Amino acid sequence: MFGILYLLLCAAFGIAFVGLAVPDVRRLYIACSPSAKAITHIPNTLFTVPAGIITGMMCVPFFNYYVTLGLSYIVDEGELCKKIGVLITFAFFLWMILTCLILINRKRVKREALKASGATAIEDYKFNIADSIFYGLVILAITITSAYLMFYTYRMEGTELLNGYSTFSDLSPHTAMVSSFGKGFNFPTQYMHFSGNGIRYHFLFYFLAGTLQYLGLPIDYALNMPSIISMVCALVLLGLLAILLSSRRASFLIAPILVFFRSSLNVFFHISEYLKNGSTLVQAVKEISASSTWYAKTDYDNWGIWAINVYPNQRHLMLGISVILILVILFLPFVRRLGIALSRAGSFGGGIKAFIASKNAWLTRSEDPLYPVSITILACVLAIVMPYFHGSCLIALLLVLFGMAVFSESRLLYAAVAVCAVVSSFIQTTVFSGGYQNVVSLAFDPGFILENPTFYSLARYLFIVTGFTLILGFIFAATTLVVDIVRKKPVYRFLLFLCTLNPLIFAFIFKVSLEMLANHKFIQVSLILVDAFVAALIGNLLYIPIKRRKKDDSADSSDEEDIIDVEVADSEPAVAAAVSVAGVRTPEVSISAFGESLEETEEAPKIEVIEAHTGIDADLSEFSGDKAEEKTEEKSEEEKEPEIVEEVIPTELLFGDSKTDSESDEDDEDAEAKAGVAALAALFGDDIDKKEEETEEAKSEEDKPAEDKTEESEETEKPADETETEESVESEEDDKSEASEESDKTDDSDKGIKESTSEPAHLSVRPGSVALAEIKFGEEEPEEDANVSVESGEEEETKSDSDDTIAAAALKHEPVKPAKKKGLSFPAWMALEVAAVILAVALMLPLTATGVSEWATYINLNSTPLSVDTASPVTKWIIENTDPSDVFLTPEWSMNRFILAGRPMYYGWPYYAWSAGHDTYTRDTIYLWLITGCGGDIDEFTRYCKERGIRYLIADPEFEQADFGNGIYFNKKFFEENLTHAAYFAEENTTIYRIY
Repeated sequence: MFGILYLLLCAAFGIAFVGLAVPDVRRLYIACSPSAKAITHIPNTLFTVPAGIITGMMCVPFFNYYVTLGLSYIVDEGELCKKIGVLITFAFFLWMILTCLILINRKRVKREALKASGATAIEDYKFNIADSIFYGLVILAITITSAYLMFYTYRMEGTELLNGYSTFSDLSPHTAMVSSFGKGFNFPTQYMHFSGNGIRYHFLFYFLAGTLQYLGLPIDYALNMPSIISMVCALVLLGLLAILLSSRRASFLIAPILVFFRSSLNVFFHISEYLKNGSTLVQAVKEISASSTWYAKTDYDNWGIWAINVYPNQRHLMLGISVILILVILFLPFVRRLGIALSRAGSFGGGIKAFIASKNAWLTRSEDPLYPVSITILACVLAIVMPYFHGSCLIALLLVLFGMAVFSESRLLYAAVAVCAVVSSFIQTTVFSGGYQNVVSLAFDPGFILENPTFYSLARYLFIVTGFTLILGFIFAATTLVVDIVRKKPVYRFLLFLCTLNPLIFAFIFKVSLEMLANHKFIQVSLILVDAFVAALIGNLLYIPIKRRKKDDSADSSDEEDIIDVEVADSEPAVAAAVSVAGVRTPEVSISAFGESLEETEEAPKIEVIEAHTGIDADLSEFSGDKAEEKTEEKSEEEKEPEIVEEVIPTELLFGDSKTDSESDEDDEDAEAKAGVAALAALFGDDIDKKEEETEEAKSEEDKPAEDKTEESEETEKPADETETEESVESEEDDKSEASEESDKTDDSDKGIKESTSEPAHLSVRPGSVALAEIKFGEEEPEEDANVSVESGEEEETKSDSDDTIAAAALKHEPVKPAKKKGLSFPAWMALEVAAVILAVALMLPLTATGVSEWATYINLNSTPLSVDTASPVTKWIIENTDPSDVFLTPEWSMNRFILAGRPMYYGWPYYAWSAGHDTYTRDTIYLWLITGCGGDIDEFTRYCKERGIRYLIADPEFEQADFGNGIYFNKKFFEENLTHAAYFAEENTTIYRIY
């Protein structure tokens, strides 16, 4: 029960901390996605919950460990230290949770105030049952698969702990570390298979599992639950990244499938061998599905280092990958921002300046709504606690972030994370391992495990091991590169793909530990990250990103149909433009259509505030540049614009669907609706439908005198630009003349009042752009034309007057060509869609075939597990009668009942300690000297054992059966004569001797 509460504490703190550090997840999504429409189906919890759980599962045990370590120097009793450490941890993080919630509430109030003022156009996520069912089912499937994967090779049945045959070698030292914290007191911490030499292995994940065991969970649940949670969080974050890259929800399902069923050519070589031997394809498939050995095509394949087997072996690997994914998502917007800055540079020199010498290239933007400082604090916290959770993933993280930093703005944020990671690693390796040189030994050693590598051998090896993963990932990245260049969008997705390859490239060039094979973790990290790009490709094939032509499609919206133009959102205030939006902010002129002053009930929002909080790039000063100065000069020459206030109007008013309560209000509301539509159309450069123009022109022609028509015909012969200029002049002159004439007239009719108003009724303004001076009240529009497509673009100032005073030329419309229909016809689109789906399914076969065969091998190989009796009297006696710090001289055990007692071995299975960086050669010599009784010298034997803390010797039958070579054997008779019998277990034929 307390173990579950501990996990809940981790999750609660982590989610609260992530919520505080990343208060606006919607903005983060927009900054990472090429289409703002795609994020409408991504819940905030898809990031905050997995990222929060991972953060909590790292921060809480990290704090708990160091509190207990500090107490161990003050309190002599280990059990009391652990209790106090847990209590302090609970108290501290409960206080932290409350603090985070208070701060989150304050930020929420500020954001709501900004939203109420219309300073942001980013909509909150709206609960959707379909989304909930889809994501819920996928996450449930991931959880079930992960649980099966972990429990299948590590589970309790009665009192027996069952270990899979393919996993027990790695789980043996992990189980020993878990027991050392759950049943023992491993402070200061040492490697349980190699006592007295500190620890050079990332162990904090197993401290978490040991704490759960100490708090009451069985050892299988204590280790499996963090493993399952880490894997689920990692795959959810990977699926989220795939959605952000592709704008396709299907990618969320495909990404974890690609991880569970890896891509490789092994199964095809395996089938080919059977076919060459005369077997049919069906027989070959049956033989492979019944296999209990890993098929080996390249070196070490028979170890299953690339298979699904790696995840139950390396239980903490997915925790490290989760951290990498969190930081990639957090820092991806900065890569995108630099791309936007370069696209706006205007020249090569300007691009170089934006890339290197600009302020934003190194520092954060002022009043940045992405909250880069709090994001960096979160990243730094994760970097600080990560070294002894997973050191290899920390190196991989720094490699990926280094590549991203090259192509990013705000590079000092990356530098801060790197400094925190390096300093933390230096301090912790000094404390635990005697210095970083004992943990990391960087050496140039190209080729990975290949001997005499060449470009061909490297390419062939990668193709066999990775199959089509790298190829398809590159195809998607290259496609996005071309599309983004054509659309003049930032190429951040292609750059991210290159950055994900950094760990793989590093693995083939450098060696960081004694065992070169350990570099396979770097390659594994890159392949998992590339899976997001492959999932994005498959997702786009399942639903092609090509627009199909609608029946009434004469001037459709853009192919992305974004709610918010994502490029605008990265640079300038954005405008909501979708039918699904509840309302659109439309500023209103201070004088109404009837000449009456409007009573402002609240203070108008400040444009400066809007610019600071709308869009991703809040600092607009650099973007404005010369254009801003030109617009300012033009504006100063015109009449002073009326003061504007913002008004939220309903969708039906914006798009012309009038909702009237009485017949007397129809005209006014229709006029307002028409004004809104016309304003938006003029503002964003959209053309009114030809049908509407012809209707309006015909009506104007009927009302105009003959002489006006003559003037119109003359005007049409002038060039377009000249006509427009003259229209503006005539409009201004008519304004003045009409103003003097109307002052002498009195007309109480609605029409007269409207004609007497010199100011327009409504003014549609895009924040940061020059406002339209006047807008003509249009006639009632046809219903099919009401839904006007709104696209971001440069606005032009237009002026118009009332119907009776407008200039003659302004009423003349040039012939409008029918708008070219966009997209494919439905039959063509459907044919292409079917072909793409077939291609996607065809690609999934080679992508997952090897993974499917390896799942069969995994199940068959571990069907007969290795069992350890957790109720062994030897284990029970050791726990009850020895001190947790007592060291035992034992056989070179791997997985044994002894390790469940949580006591250290002087020399366990050598490979574990050697691969962890310990000097096994010297220890092996001393070990052989000790088991012989130091040449029959009991005094020397006792002296050395006292120096090393070796208090007990276990005379087990395995000692007598072992072959040490060179005539060396276990001197049982010597120990029987010179040591004290502490315990004897007849059923196991085991004797425990006390040395001193």
